[in-house]
Amino acid sequence: MLELRELAHDYGPRRVLDLPRLELAREASCAISGPSGSGKSTLLAILAGILVPKAGRVQLDGEDLYPGGQPRPDRWRGARIGLVPQRLHLIASLDALANVRLAQQLAGRDSPQEARDVLDELGLGSRLHALPEALSLGEQQRVAVARAVVNRPRLLLADEPTSSLDDDNARAAADLLLDTARLHGATLIVATHDARVLDRFARVVRLGPGGAGRG
Repeated sequence: MLELRELAHDYGPRRVLDLPRLELAREASCAISGPSGSGKSTLLAILAGILVPKAGRVQLDGEDLYPGGQPRPDRWRGARIGLVPQRLHLIASLDALANVRLAQQLAGRDSPQEARDVLDELGLGSRLHALPEALSLGEQQRVAVARAVVNRPRLLLADEPTSSLDDDNARAAADLLLDTARLHGATLIVATHDARVLDRFARVVRLGPGGAGRG
């Protein structure tokens, strides 16, 4: 479902990512692990279609993510790729439901009932009209996950989703992503340096200096 070949990226003279090959099937789960500066967030940004790699190819279901060296349009990416960023970036003036519907609209869709259903699946059926400031951190994270999966993406990405959580909540957050990806039939890739949750994933790719990968 996802195929990477000879993927590389530089920041100035420094190579931060050098990943010769990675293949993942539909509904696979994979953790991208490594210390700070090893290229985890860079890789996720490339997979999300928001950072053009210096070299290499990314294919999603046989379609190039960067045809001719240019990213696909927002609507194309919004319909196929969901991202839970490390900083959740919920719109403070919009309630939970409106935050999720915004992701639909950016992908050229708008189904209020489907947005409600996804929030309900994630235990937020009674919090549809709560603003982010009225939600707990865990609830905010669930809204961000709902926003990422509301368009039924083929690929679900999450950047350091457990970095600020205690042990119990870290495991719960990892399981939430795994369960949600499974429910929606998405391939899940999580960038994390958190050793507490690596055993939750079927595959772990470890990035070292210069973003070189193994595993």
